Amino acid sequence: MGTTVEAPREISEQELFLAAHGWEKTQRTPLPGDFSARHYIRLSDASRKALLMVMPKPDELVPFLSMQAVLQAGGMRVPAIYAVDKPNGFALIEDLGENDFGAIIRKSAQPEHLYSVAVDALRHLHASPIPPNEHLTQFTAQLFLQQVRLFLDAYGSFVIKHAFSPQAIAAFQQAWEDALAEACSIPRSVMLRDYHAANIMYLEYEEGHKKAAAIDFQDGGMGPISYDIASLLEDARLDVSPILRAHMLKTYLDASAFKDRARFMTSYHILACQRHMRILGILAKRWVAQDIPATQDFFKRTWGLLMLHHSEPALAPVYQWLDEYVPHNFRENWNP
Repeated sequence: MGTTVEAPREISEQELFLAAHGWEKTQRTPLPGDFSARHYIRLSDASRKALLMVMPKPDELVPFLSMQAVLQAGGMRVPAIYAVDKPNGFALIEDLGENDFGAIIRKSAQPEHLYSVAVDALRHLHASPIPPNEHLTQFTAQLFLQQVRLFLDAYGSFVIKHAFSPQAIAAFQQAWEDALAEACSIPRSVMLRDYHAANIMYLEYEEGHKKAAAIDFQDGGMGPISYDIASLLEDARLDVSPILRAHMLKTYLDASAFKDRARFMTSYHILACQRHMRILGILAKRWVAQDIPATQDFFKRTWGLLMLHHSEPALAPVYQWLDEYVPHNFRENWNP
């Protein structure tokens, strides 16, 4: 009787990547996911640790690498990159721990220090010369308009339950065009795009503004300097008091080389509003289609943040559009 020979086990590309860089025998702990398809695995042994970042769409690794290089050159603390497999969308990166600003702020009655560090990190970045990089997305008025149109598509389909009329769509576009052109008229710098407390790690061992380390910046690019300040101070996940928000804006503007405060604040209001409407579209879709538990809190808070900007003259047509086409029963207290 012949001996049965087992076929050799096929080794995955991920295993080959880890083995090639000496991480095949480490302990592995998958980290909780967020709203993206990207995921992380914590690698650790007795003497070292790292994260394996897995991009299901490998092409998305290039923007991450480009942003990491530009942010690092601009003095922003970001994870170091140890190894990369572009064809398969793998990267071994520095593990910055679990001490994110959001977790600390929820336990602290005095979050001002953390926000000061995060604002200072942006100020340093915006004051730094940025090396050109052809892979960085250019956030123009046209791109911001394209992104805020997500509100039309998702809110119509998942909340109001019918598409907005051609008249409503045309009015929406007209309301936003001039406002976004004005918002983009201020100086530009690297724009992380999702610079909020959950995406900033607190590194106690670093000095000054480098205590704030940015993660999840692969969707960023070049854009108005007001955007990331709005992202930080108007957070769908976390309440920021009006007093703290005003103080942090003053802190940034006092130190900024751009001295036209009125133009900065107009841009801030417009891009904060744009961000909130885009996020409302995303949240509505995920709430209905995926039933993500945290979505309801995010949705209600984002509507509240959106209404903070109704007094900005440049946004008057946008709020008039909302009054005409989005009844109050489809706003913060809506439930699928």
